[in-house]
Amino acid sequence: MILIINTVAIGHLEIIIAKNNADFNVKKLSGELKPAEQLLPVIEETLSTMGKQISDINGLGVINGPAGLTTAKPGFTALRIGVVIANALAYALKVPVVDLALDEFSNHQDLIDKVLIKLKSVKAESIVIPQYGREPNINKVRK
Repeated sequence: MILIINTVAIGHLEIIIAKNNADFNVKKLSGELKPAEQLLPVIEETLSTMGKQISDINGLGVINGPAGLTTAKPGFTALRIGVVIANALAYALKVPVVDLALDEFSNHQDLIDKVLIKLKSVKAESIVIPQYGREPNINKVRK
C-alpha cells in the first residue's frame, strides 16, 4: 500500500492511499489549513477508516512542486512540509519515497501508476527535495 501527499498550493491538502490505481482512497481538505498540524492526523484518520495502520505503508510518493505551476496561490511552506513529512515517514518506516512534479500526471490513476513505477527503482534510503518553480523572493533586512 502506498501513500501519496500533495501540499503544493496554499489552502489545499490532498492524500491518496492506494493498493493500486483501481483501489484507492482520496482525502482532500481546503480552506484555512495548517499542514504542519493537520497532515499527519488526516493520514491517520484516513488509514483508520480503511482499517489500516501507518505500518501498512510500503512506499510513499509526494508532489514536490513546482509550486509556481498551480493556479492557486503557491504554498512554499506547505510544499516543504509535505516533502519533509514524506521523507520522515519513509525514514521511520524504512520504505522508499519518490517525487513527481505537478505537471507529470493527469489524474489520480495516472499519478498512482507513475508512483508505483518509480518506487520499483529506488531504495528505502532515498529522499526527495522540493522544487519551487522560481527563485526565492527574500526581503532584505531593514536597519
